[in-house]
Amino acid sequence: MKSRYDLDGRHELQRKVDLDERLYRMYDKVEETENLPMDAGA
Repeated sequence: MKSRYDLDGRHELQRKVDLDERLYRMYDKVEETENLPMDAGA
């Protein structure tokens, strides 16, 4: 039988993975936006 701690831990791990993915996507968008003026000026 699984304890509540095991279920919470798995849930928290999945939440961290989801938040990490969102953070990396945000950094990618920032980097793309920073590169736009350089691409337009070239």
